[in-house]
Amino acid sequence: MDRLDTYDDLPRAMKAYLTAHGWHFSKALCDYAVAHLQTREGKPLDQPYDKHKVEELLKQHGVKLKNDKGYDAVYVCNYALAKYYGSSITSQQQLAHYIRDYLDDVSAAPSKTLDEYVGRCIGEGCPVAWDEGR
Repeated sequence: MDRLDTYDDLPRAMKAYLTAHGWHFSKALCDYAVAHLQTREGKPLDQPYDKHKVEELLKQHGVKLKNDKGYDAVYVCNYALAKYYGSSITSQQQLAHYIRDYLDDVSAAPSKTLDEYVGRCIGEGCPVAWDEGR
């Protein structure tokens, strides 16, 4: 099956978003997605990281990203905080390295972050808020 974005007949809001941002998080869509993240315990993420805090985290641990676009690193960081921090990720250094490993995976598509977010939305039966992301 082809990727959804290869078809001519896309929802208007999705087409507008992809035209503006490609398959990467904008600030608005990232903020929306992070606001709806739940921890392993089903609670909202208490203190999400903004772009500045993610950049400081990476800098503090000497981590440089090769494939960060838009707000992808911010979403990856917050997703890892919600789902893995305190379990398989137990330190800020491990969090920084996870972000790098996720985004700089040479065998993954550059669109991996948004692809997986859209996939989760489809799997959970919730629509992607393309309008929120512009």
